[in-house]
Amino acid sequence: TLHLLPVRDVVIFPYMVMPLAVGREKSIRALEAAMTTNRMVFVSTQKKAHTEDPSREDLFEVGVVGEILQMLKMTDGTLKILIEGLKRAKMTSFNFQADKGYVEVNIQPLIQEEEANPEFEALRREVITLFDQYVKANRRLPIDVSTATTAIEDIAKLTDTIASHLQVKVNEKQELLETLSVKERMNKLIK
Repeated sequence: TLHLLPVRDVVIFPYMVMPLAVGREKSIRALEAAMTTNRMVFVSTQKKAHTEDPSREDLFEVGVVGEILQMLKMTDGTLKILIEGLKRAKMTSFNFQADKGYVEVNIQPLIQEEEANPEFEALRREVITLFDQYVKANRRLPIDVSTATTAIEDIAKLTDTIASHLQVKVNEKQELLETLSVKERMNKLIK
């Protein structure tokens, strides 16, 4: 059971560290409660960014368990947090705690479907080459992002790191997050 942090217009992947501004009362209470326990929350992306008070149906079931690395309360009452995605998980229940003012969810961790094998090396090289070309063509990404990815040995971490940097629609990123097969994820990145 974890506190829920719904997010708009962003998909957080494992191994990703991201700053977020949080202003909704339920989310602020959930983060404050998480800070008093294990600093863990379940981060789920909203299907529609404009939904102000998302219900279970408004959220993607697959998200990430995230650890709050830093939290800063701003003068206007909002929070600035730094969160790190740790692992994929699926929401199995959604419970609004009226007395506490936040949502708790039960989750089930999702496991990668396969381990690396020799066939992956060719896919890995292709993904790295294409991502290098993508970074060079995209002025909004720092050029050293490409260099940093070539040093990543773990294939699952590599695919998640590249996916987090792609500037594609939320639904496309969510599809990559929901793809448990590392090989299939690499093929989707290549496409």
